[in-house]
Amino acid sequence: MNFIFVIILLLLSKNAYAYLDGGFITMVIQVAVASFAMLLIYFRAAIYKVKDFFNKIFKKNTKNK
Repeated sequence: MNFIFVIILLLLSKNAYAYLDGGFITMVIQVAVASFAMLLIYFRAAIYKVKDFFNKIFKKNTKNK
């Protein structure tokens, strides 16, 4: 219901004649790049934890040999 309301508001809106500052565009780009970098670091850490978990499970016991 809220989604339909937002779509109606966007379709019925008038021009705002607003000015987009160059600093604002730079900030948006910086947030996008930082978010992408954060996701890469997060997923890399998650993959290492999963690999470590499986290595502990399937590790051969060398003390008994």
